[in-house]
Amino acid sequence: MLKLRSWIYNIIIYMNAAVLLLMFILLVIQVFYRKWLNDPLTWSEEIAILTMVWITFVGAYQCTAEDSHLKMSFLEDLLPNSVSSFLNVITKIIIIVFLILIVVNGMPLLEMSVSRFLPITKLSMLVPYLIIWISILLMLIELVMQIITIIKDMIVKNGTHTSSGGKNK
Repeated sequence: MLKLRSWIYNIIIYMNAAVLLLMFILLVIQVFYRKWLNDPLTWSEEIAILTMVWITFVGAYQCTAEDSHLKMSFLEDLLPNSVSSFLNVITKIIIIVFLILIVVNGMPLLEMSVSRFLPITKLSMLVPYLIIWISILLMLIELVMQIITIIKDMIVKNGTHTSSGGKNK
C-alpha cells in the first residue's frame, strides 16, 4: 500500500509540474500574440483557467500527501504525543467526513456538467469538475492512509512502552 501511495504521489508531482509548465507556455504565447501580432488567442485563456484549476486542486492533494497545509500547531506542540496523535486523527476524520460529503453531493454536478460546454474551446464542463472531484477523492484516500499510519504508530509506541515497562517491573 505504501508503494502504491508513493507511486501515485510521484505521478501527481510530475503531472502538476507539467501542467504548470503548460500554463506558463500558454500565457507566454498569449502575450506574444496579443502584444506583437495584435491578434490575441481566444482559446488560450480557457485552457489557462483549466490548468489553474488543475494546479490548485491537485496541489491541494499534494499538500495533503506532504501534510504541509497551513495549520496552527501550537496546541499540538504543547500536548503529549499520544494526545496530539489522537487529536490529529480526530481532525483528519472531520476532514474525511467533509470530503465524503463533497464527493457524494458532487456526483449530480458531474452528471449535469457533461452537457454544458466552455464557450470558446467547447470542452465539456466535466473536465474542470472532474479534476476537482478526482483531487478530492485522492485527498480522501490519502487522509485514510494517514490515519492508518498514525494508529499503527500509536499501537507500536504503546506496545513497546508497555512491554518495556513490564520488563522493568
